[in-house]
Amino acid sequence: MNNLKQLGQAILMYANDYDGKWMCYHWVINVTTYYWINFLTTVDWKTPNYIPVPKVGKPHISVCPSAYPKVYIGRWRIYGLNFSRYIQNPPDDVGVVNSGSYPGYGDYYWIYIGRIKNPSNFVLLADNLYTGINPPSQYGIMLNYNIGGTSFSAFHFRHNGICNVLFADGHTEGANPSRIRQCFKGAATATYPYYSPGINYGIDQNGKLFTF
Repeated sequence: MNNLKQLGQAILMYANDYDGKWMCYHWVINVTTYYWINFLTTVDWKTPNYIPVPKVGKPHISVCPSAYPKVYIGRWRIYGLNFSRYIQNPPDDVGVVNSGSYPGYGDYYWIYIGRIKNPSNFVLLADNLYTGINPPSQYGIMLNYNIGGTSFSAFHFRHNGICNVLFADGHTEGANPSRIRQCFKGAATATYPYYSPGINYGIDQNGKLFTF
């Protein structure tokens, strides 16, 4: 939980320095893809960094210390950024602005944290796990994605049925499936490939996919 609290402070600092904006998923600049962790550690945007630069094989605040691998091995094993809301909900609900191509995929969206109507109920980062057939990619969470050969992960209730979550107001809490479902109440039906509208997917502490 402490790692998520530190990340929350870093994200709010970043947003304060960049007109209240925070990236929603990833960004492509000159054919290079940058993920949420890069925006907090890459000096191309800001010096000094908002969080320490991760070192492969070492513990890092972007990685849950109680789940495999417990150390940083790359962006495919870090806390998941909530990608669900940026596709599922209308922009006026979350203060999202589109800054590039592919608006249907949300890759180029920025979120204005200060415009979120209910930040204490809006998930930013959370424990997550990937169970698909592609190489593991855990940097983005989809609530009702069926994890069918894609690069998205699901909420992971690894702490005895609890998933640790960072919210947009900076607070953290341990959330059960009911609490996660509450956070997404009223979300619009999505049309993204692999979606299962109305079905929420999670992963239990034993690594088993379940619906809630």
